[in-house]
Amino acid sequence: MRRVQYFRCAFIVRGREQNFDNRLRDFVLAVNDLVPSEIEEFKNKINKKLINIVFGGRVFKAINNLRTETLGRLLCIYYYTETTAVLSERARRFLETGDQMQFFKDLVCKIQVPSGITTPSTAAEFVKNKIKFWPTSFLLQSLLYLRKKRIDSVFKKEINYFFFSNLFALSGKISPKQACEKMLECRRRRVELRISSNSRDAQHCNEMLNLMRFANLIKIGGARRNEVSLNVEENRDINKIITYQNDKRRFPVERYSLNNKQDRKRFADDWNRFYAQNCFPGNKNAFSSKNAFSSRMKKIKSTFAAGEASDDDSSCEIGEIQSGKAGEQHIWEKEVNLILSVLGRQDSRRVKKVAPEKGFGFDVQSVLGDNSRKKLEYIFIEVKSSQQATRPKGQHSFSLTRNEYLAARQYRANYFVYKIYYIGNDDIEIYKLQNPVFASNRKMSKLGKESYHISFTAEPMQRYDSI
Repeated sequence: MRRVQYFRCAFIVRGREQNFDNRLRDFVLAVNDLVPSEIEEFKNKINKKLINIVFGGRVFKAINNLRTETLGRLLCIYYYTETTAVLSERARRFLETGDQMQFFKDLVCKIQVPSGITTPSTAAEFVKNKIKFWPTSFLLQSLLYLRKKRIDSVFKKEINYFFFSNLFALSGKISPKQACEKMLECRRRRVELRISSNSRDAQHCNEMLNLMRFANLIKIGGARRNEVSLNVEENRDINKIITYQNDKRRFPVERYSLNNKQDRKRFADDWNRFYAQNCFPGNKNAFSSKNAFSSRMKKIKSTFAAGEASDDDSSCEIGEIQSGKAGEQHIWEKEVNLILSVLGRQDSRRVKKVAPEKGFGFDVQSVLGDNSRKKLEYIFIEVKSSQQATRPKGQHSFSLTRNEYLAARQYRANYFVYKIYYIGNDDIEIYKLQNPVFASNRKMSKLGKESYHISFTAEPMQRYDSI
C-alpha cells in the first residue's frame, strides 16, 4: 500500500515575530489595554504599541502583518465582532494565571486543518482535497507509537514529509501508526526524501513545531539540531489533547461556501468566535502547568530543606500553580541563605516577606550582603514570575502596579525587580534589575490608570542565579 503522497499543506500562517513566545505577555497586555474598542481605532493604537514593544522598530507593513497574522489569526489574542475588537478568552485566562505553557497548549489543541487561520481560498482548497487533520494529535500519537518501538526522536524533515505534507495522513486515509511504519521502512531502505528544507516548503511544519515546543509538549534539538522528541513529563496533557481532538469538536469548515463573499465573512466570524474560546470553557486549570511546576518546586524545597528558611509557615505548597507566590517564597529563601552565609544568623532575620495587602509596593525586604559596610542598608525586592517552555532571549518585560512604581521611584538604587523564569519541567533562571524606573535601555508605557509596563533589552538585567 502506498502511504505517502506529497501535498504542500500550508495550514498555518507564518509567525512574523519569531520571538513571540518571549513577548506573549507584552502582546496580551498591549491588547488588553485597548479593548474593547472600535476596530479602526484599535488598529491604529495597537500598531503604535507594537512599535514600542518590538525593539529596533518595524516598517508599517511589517507591523500590520504582526498585528493581523501573529496576534490575530495565529495566536488569537484578540478577534473582531461586527464593529469591535475584543480580547479572546484564552488571552483573558493568561492574564489571570500567567501560565504561558497553558496558553500554548490550549492554542495547539484548537488548531485544525482546514481552519480560519489561513485565507478562505486556502481553506477551500483543503476542503476540495478532503483534508481533515489535527496536526497536534497526529504528531503526538506518532511520537508515542515510536517511543514504544524505542525510537526517541525524529527529524523535522521526516515530520514534514510523512505527517504534515502527506495527503494520505491529512485526509485521514492512514493512521499515525501507518505513517510511522512507512517512515521506518524508508529509513531502513535509506530512501532519500524528496522534499525541500527551504522556508516555503518547511514553513508550516516549523511553525507548528514551534507552537508545540512553546506548549512544552515536545523538545527540539539534542544530539542534532533538527531532532524532535516527545516531552514525556507532559503525558497527562498529551493524552488530554489526543482525546479532545476528534470529529465532534471539529469546526465544520465544509458547511460554508467559501467562494461566496457573504459566506466567507460568516465563516471568518464564526471561526474567530470558535478559535478564541478555551478548549474547556470555565475551567481555569485545564492544561495548567501544575505538573511541570511541581517538579521545579520539589527541587527548590530540597535545596533549602536543611536551611532555616524552609521552616517559615508561609512556605508555598508544592505544585502550587500560582508561580507568583512560589517566586516570592523562592527569593525570600535565597536572600535568607545569602545573608546567613555572609552576615550571619542575626542579620538573616532582617529578611522579611511583605504581605501584599499592605500595599508597600515590594514583596521582600532584605539587606545588602556586604559585611564591609558599617551600617546595614536595606533593599526592597519586587518579584515577577513567568512560566514558559523556552529560555528568555534578548528582552525582558514586566508590569508594575501604581504602588510598585511609586516604591521604585522612592527607593531608586535600593529597589530591585527579580524576574524568575520557570522554564519547562526542570529549570529556573533568575534575573535582577536595579532601579527599574530610571534604568538605561528601558521602554515604559502606562497601562490604564493603575499600572505600568516596562521592557528592557538584556543588558541592564543581571543573571542572579539558576537552579
